[in-house]
Amino acid sequence: MGTLDDDDADDNDDDDDAAAAAAADDDDDDEDAAAAADEDDEDAAAADDDKDDEDAAAAADDDEDDEDAADAAAADEDDEDAADAAAADEDDEDAADAAAPAEDDEDVRWVVDVWGMLVVVPFVPAANVLVAVGFVLAERVLYLPSAGVCVLAGSALARLLRGSRPRVVRWMGAALVGLLLLGAASRTVQRNLDWRDGVALFSSGVRDNPGNEKLHAMLGDVLMKAERWREAEACFRNALFLEPDDFKMHYSLAQALLAQGNVPEAEVAYHGALRTGDDFSPGINGRTFGAHVRNKLGELAYQRGDGDAAFLSFQRAVNMADEADPLQRSELFLSWQNIGQIFSQVKGSEERAVEAYQKAMRYPRSAEDTAACNREIGILRMQMGQGEAALDSYKAALRASPTVPRVHSNMGFALRQLGRNAEAAAVLRHALRLDPTNLNVLSALGAALANSGHIDEATQHFKTALKIDPSHTTSLSALQQIAAATKQR
Repeated sequence: MGTLDDDDADDNDDDDDAAAAAAADDDDDDEDAAAAADEDDEDAAAADDDKDDEDAAAAADDDEDDEDAADAAAADEDDEDAADAAAADEDDEDAADAAAPAEDDEDVRWVVDVWGMLVVVPFVPAANVLVAVGFVLAERVLYLPSAGVCVLAGSALARLLRGSRPRVVRWMGAALVGLLLLGAASRTVQRNLDWRDGVALFSSGVRDNPGNEKLHAMLGDVLMKAERWREAEACFRNALFLEPDDFKMHYSLAQALLAQGNVPEAEVAYHGALRTGDDFSPGINGRTFGAHVRNKLGELAYQRGDGDAAFLSFQRAVNMADEADPLQRSELFLSWQNIGQIFSQVKGSEERAVEAYQKAMRYPRSAEDTAACNREIGILRMQMGQGEAALDSYKAALRASPTVPRVHSNMGFALRQLGRNAEAAAVLRHALRLDPTNLNVLSALGAALANSGHIDEATQHFKTALKIDPSHTTSLSALQQIAAATKQR
């Protein structure tokens, strides 16, 4: 039993050892398995981590791709927006381009309408279209059209600034209008200096257009009014150089020469006017030209003492003048008046002179003309011993013009010659009130008063005459006679 037990024990020990070994092996295997499992777990975990990392990386890549896609989409959207904006701009440009012709057409119509209403229409009356106005262009007829141009320029600038054109174009247009306005303003200031007087105005015209004979003539006219005779003569000669057959220029030259006292050359110029002019053409200052110039030539002939030549010129003037024409009646008056004056200087021709003055009174230019002719007739009547008829003529003269001093004085002289001293003194007093320094009236009044017995008053008038002219012989002689008569008494 004991041995069995030992074997059994040994067997048991072996079994135990085997068991232990198996257990150990199992433990080792378990450990190995555990280790393997742990290793597998670690590998799996590592794999999982790697996979997670890969997944995270993939996710990151996906996110990055998404961001890139989003960025790309945003870029595409921006491009689309930009394209839309460009398209919109292009559409706007197209619309602007499409609207520009319509706006241009509207502006053209507006310019035409405003130009027509404010510039053309006001100029039509002076444009020689409806009626002939006698000149091609003159500044005085451009005032209203110029106002139209100003309104047009201002309105055009306003339309330009508020239009749909590009800003650069609008401001360039505004700058151009501004420059034009500055230029126009500068020219206006310069031109205003030319308008300060007639000489400056027409001098500028001659300077700008020296080949225009009318400008030379108009400058000569204003110089004549300024009594600058020699300069006026030069202007008329320049005008005749440009237009030798202008009869008015010959006439104006004659007037300038006559004003300088150059009678011979003036007569030549008057004859030049007759040679180049029509005797029945419209005359100078509205008078018949031929009659007027012949009256002038007659006056010059009379002044140099050639009565026959003077009478011939006046008679020709009478023959060509038409008494039915009011403009020619004044020439008829001058012709007959001058003929009367010629006959009054020829002894024995007093009646012919009276007849001439009476014919002149058919064409008086004024009441003074009538008074002058009646006065001359009165003088002629006194020369012919027709005292009462002379007084009638003086009275007629006073009825026509009661304030003419010479008529009163001549009537006073006539009354004194007729021995009607009291009446003469009354008339001469009135003449003296009209002409207080007239020596002949003072001495005649003194004589009438002295003859009427008013010695003291007569003496006073003679002394007044001597104060004015100490050498007045009539008054000196009268005072000596009064002094002698006083001594005798």
